[in-house]
Amino acid sequence: MKNILLLLFLGLIVACKKSDSNAISDLSDKASEANVPKITDQNELTARLFQNYIPNPIVLGHHEENTIIDYAIEYNLDLQRSQSGLYYMVTKNGTGESLDRLETLSVDYKGSFLDGQTFDSSYDRGIPIKFKIGQMMAGWNEGLRYLKHGDEAIFIIPSRLGYGKKGFPGYVPADKILRFDIKVH
Repeated sequence: MKNILLLLFLGLIVACKKSDSNAISDLSDKASEANVPKITDQNELTARLFQNYIPNPIVLGHHEENTIIDYAIEYNLDLQRSQSGLYYMVTKNGTGESLDRLETLSVDYKGSFLDGQTFDSSYDRGIPIKFKIGQMMAGWNEGLRYLKHGDEAIFIIPSRLGYGKKGFPGYVPADKILRFDIKVH
């Protein structure tokens, strides 16, 4: 019964989106502005992402899951969801080898909130960060496992895989969903 209701709900959303042809065009424009690949089938993207949508969210993690899904649909991001709840998308494939957790990586990044406000950027400093996988927040440590040298990607990190309840004083408030646009050198 839940599956039937979910399918009906998805059908209603898809029908509403089809009725406004400008909505799809606007989303494609937003994807272009964000320099990410466009999705050709918005209905398929919506249906796939809504498989993880949580009706009647109760806890913070459920609210964040739904917020991330809504964000991905709004900005036409073809995000993949990991088992832990990290959402990621390779926006440009590199030609290098898979990352080795023992090597020192060089990564450029821009960290922002879902409202677009940047809180940190290696690009602004003009120097990438260097670290080993395992030395970063959980969302980065996991997301980097899916990448190789030269890849560019988007990580959407729920607060529990980011800075959590403590936040990062002066930069990131507590319980904040984070977006990182990264490039692995």
